[in-house]
Amino acid sequence: MVKVTNIYEDGSPKVFTSPKQEDTYLYITGAADDVINGVVGEGKSFVLTNEDGTNTVVVEGKFIDNVYLKDGYITWQNAVIGDRLSLELVLPANIPLASTTNTGNAVYDENGVITYITSSSTPDDTWIGTHMYFPIEVVVNRFVNKVHMLGDNTVGMVIESSDAALIPKELAVRFKLVTPSGNTAIVASIAMELYRTRTV
Repeated sequence: MVKVTNIYEDGSPKVFTSPKQEDTYLYITGAADDVINGVVGEGKSFVLTNEDGTNTVVVEGKFIDNVYLKDGYITWQNAVIGDRLSLELVLPANIPLASTTNTGNAVYDENGVITYITSSSTPDDTWIGTHMYFPIEVVVNRFVNKVHMLGDNTVGMVIESSDAALIPKELAVRFKLVTPSGNTAIVASIAMELYRTRTV
């Protein structure tokens, strides 16, 4: 967070804390990045539809750089009872993620080679490494959990926070729409308000 300074009418300084991170810009997007070609905002679109009539629809994307999630906006149409949406942050299999608290299960040397990994696959006292590293994907956080939808909301539901949460570039952002009835008419659209170091 950064301190923002302004001036009152009487000339006295007004200082307040902003969730904006140092050297970042406000960025509102409805799509992830194209990480293969290094293009901001040209990845998977955050729109979920269910033409196949399945019970679960997933849209997943990644960002080129670390980003800070501030707020989210959800709109939907044709939702029925039981339809719900979640947002998870997922560490893909075999991708190292630095742990600032040194509670990971792996250690890397200066060449990026694993020099130690615990035999533990669940969080416990043996997690003493500098990185988290697993042979399977792991859900590391869930920002939005089973938000129920009903009918149409084209004005938008706002999920606000006074803080900004770091999403490391190693993690995938996964939107999961669960529709127990196999609702083929539902459409859900998400926009994310971020702070990031580049917007183009």
